[in-house]
Amino acid sequence: ADGKVQKSKVVTGGAIILDTAASKVIAGLPYTAKLQTMRLNIPSTNQQGFTKRVSEVVMRLYKALGGKLGPDADNLEAINPRETEVYTGDRIVKYRGGWETNAKVYLEHDLPAPFMVLAALPRFVMGEK
Repeated sequence: ADGKVQKSKVVTGGAIILDTAASKVIAGLPYTAKLQTMRLNIPSTNQQGFTKRVSEVVMRLYKALGGKLGPDADNLEAINPRETEVYTGDRIVKYRGGWETNAKVYLEHDLPAPFMVLAALPRFVMGEK
């Protein structure tokens, strides 16, 4: 309501009672958006089968609020931890993964708010096969 997320509401008699009055309200059903990248690889360099360690991910966002990322759904880090307004630009997010041969980035967003990802750019080092 007016750009602020409110707790879940129940429609009663065709109406929703808000916590605070608002002039612009968008309502909808809750859902969680999930995205998993393909395995990391640099073009023209065979890295398949080599271990990789992602240290952070540069998130290029457009009008985004919220979101989390990590190696999987159980190890997530907030992308916009204390934001209350939509953000446009690059955000560097720490990555909680270790050495993996199939390194991927998992993204999740469960707020009723915009979350447009233009790019997820992992920073990583390559190890042994």
